[in-house]
Amino acid sequence: MRECPGMASNPSSDIVVGNQQQASESGSSGSFWVSPQTTHTYTLYVGQTLRSNPCGTIYASYGPPWQYNYGPSSVTVQVSLPPSASSFAAKPTALAYNGKTTLSWSSTNNSECRVLNSAGTTLYTTSYSSGGTQSSSWTTSALTTNQTYQLQCYPYSSGYGGWYGVSSVSVTVGSSISVTSPQNQSVTVGAPATVSYSLLGGTPTDNYYDVDGLKQGSIPNFNPSASSGSFSVSLPAGNHTLTVTAGNAGGSSTSSPVSITVINPQPTVTTDDASPVTSTTATLNGSADPNGSATTGWFHWSATNPGSCTNTFGSATPSTSLGSGSASVDFSQPLTGLTPTTTYYFCAIAQSSGDPAYGSVLSFTTTAPPPTVSLSTRATPIATTTSAIFNYIITDGPASSATYTLDGSASSPVPGFSSSGGALNLGPLLEGTHTVTMTATGPGGPSNTPRASVVVEPYVPGAIGPGGSGVFSATPARVQSGGNTLLTATLSNESACSIYDDPARTHVIYTSPATPAAISFNTQGAYGSTGITAQTTFTLVCTDLGGVQQPAQATVTLVPVFQEI
Repeated sequence: MRECPGMASNPSSDIVVGNQQQASESGSSGSFWVSPQTTHTYTLYVGQTLRSNPCGTIYASYGPPWQYNYGPSSVTVQVSLPPSASSFAAKPTALAYNGKTTLSWSSTNNSECRVLNSAGTTLYTTSYSSGGTQSSSWTTSALTTNQTYQLQCYPYSSGYGGWYGVSSVSVTVGSSISVTSPQNQSVTVGAPATVSYSLLGGTPTDNYYDVDGLKQGSIPNFNPSASSGSFSVSLPAGNHTLTVTAGNAGGSSTSSPVSITVINPQPTVTTDDASPVTSTTATLNGSADPNGSATTGWFHWSATNPGSCTNTFGSATPSTSLGSGSASVDFSQPLTGLTPTTTYYFCAIAQSSGDPAYGSVLSFTTTAPPPTVSLSTRATPIATTTSAIFNYIITDGPASSATYTLDGSASSPVPGFSSSGGALNLGPLLEGTHTVTMTATGPGGPSNTPRASVVVEPYVPGAIGPGGSGVFSATPARVQSGGNTLLTATLSNESACSIYDDPARTHVIYTSPATPAAISFNTQGAYGSTGITAQTTFTLVCTDLGGVQQPAQATVTLVPVFQEI
């Protein structure tokens, strides 16, 4: 206790706390020293009589000078004890990824305490309205990495300086591992599957991977300090499930499962040339080696070039089972209804349990359509002295040549062949029925083979008029100028007839149908309303089945027209 100057003179003075004497002094003035550990009130007694103490109330603390002012005879000394904080702890100190922990501590004679992370960032602050000892706590947010926390406090009395560090506590956060590669993978036998993963949370101290629920050992090439990694694993044929696990004192994490399908190698596919190819059909050909797995094969085709073989272009043919052997198997599919002279593209495809395997894209061009031949001849008999004419017409595809057979004989080229059509003249033929066939050939192949038959009879000369009388009549035979007449005749064994109205037989006014039995023609059909304007001799010329002509004439005389005078 600092000396209190200017005290009143007193031969005997005592300092008493409660009823315990602390010091005694004689004389008219003096000073007393005390060492309080808590706050006390000191009372000055003089000669057993309490006097007024001119020093008043004194405030004291360790370190700084005494401060005082004048007041009553009682002196109260308030002692500010040193600040402290203790029991800084985390519960729990090891927790799972995204877990929380609660920090707690005890504070004495501090006005404020705060929690900082290892980077020096203040995370939490609490204030105290008075000194003494108080308990505090704070719960963190979800944690994803290991943390170290420091507690700092500020003294309640400024005489003890500013912020001071108390202690630190570390928290271990469990590891978290997750797969970043595809959750569903498909590989062939002998090819490894690659599993990629990411690491979060605290540094793992343990790791392993499972296949189909069985622990396989540590993750290959695992780096606990890295944020990600990957490894490869080879598995037998079949469907498998794989997980990865990493952990530390804070806890462990197992990834979601990865499904890995291991299949036998794809089939080996070859696209072969299409054959045969016609104008509207083609057969697609290919081969495939199943490589030990049950395999099917099919084709895709289109009139548009796909560039490369896919399972989506054009149209697909039905599939064919190719077995599960280890040797190449041929397969084919026919196409119908194609367009002539058109280029088509196709490829062979085969598939076992994995993705399809593709052959190369090939093409073929359909041919022109084969020609179509129509063959005909006269329906009525002909005479043995004449030739038979067989008319042919060629349609559809072009034809470059044609052959014919007569009554089953060896085929012979058609004389004077025309690619669009013509006439085949055969004869003279013997009496009887004769049959001719014809086949045309072009880029599209051979045509159909039509047939036509003709009947050959013994020659009987043709005749005009009953009994061959040669009668050719004009009724009436006399007409006025501008009139018309009816020309008639009966016929037998004639093939065709014509009527001329000039002596030179150059002007035909009528032609009969084939093998007419009679002639009946009104000249009005030739002259119309003009009629006959001069004396005319009409000549009927008929050709019989033997090719012999028989003429007959009928003359029409004009009747003079008289006028009254």
